[in-house]
Amino acid sequence: IEKRLPDFSAYVDPQKANADVVLRYEPSDQGLPYLKVKLIQKKGGNFPMITLKKDITLSGSKPGATLKMYDDDWFGNAVTVVEMDGEIDMDNMEEQLKEIEDNMDGLATKSKTELTE
Repeated sequence: IEKRLPDFSAYVDPQKANADVVLRYEPSDQGLPYLKVKLIQKKGGNFPMITLKKDITLSGSKPGATLKMYDDDWFGNAVTVVEMDGEIDMDNMEEQLKEIEDNMDGLATKSKTELTE
């Protein structure tokens, strides 16, 4: 990875400023090994906008997960961010995925439950 860092910095990293959508992984607010995942979507971009109807808190096993949506600035571009921090409860995965799916808009699915089927 370190060997390829100069090429990444020169050719790949600069492209994120012009991307319509970026999927970004960061350390979780709960600490590692958990992650925070951000779907960063440029407003007016060519990517169909995915939105949340409301913020969601999923409990059960630690650390749980939170999903939220907010507007932000990304390299001078107006963006909408859908963020998930933490981990869903694997013992209640189907129920929690259904709750997430029920609160998402903009998915180009054939049925309301296509993602959890």
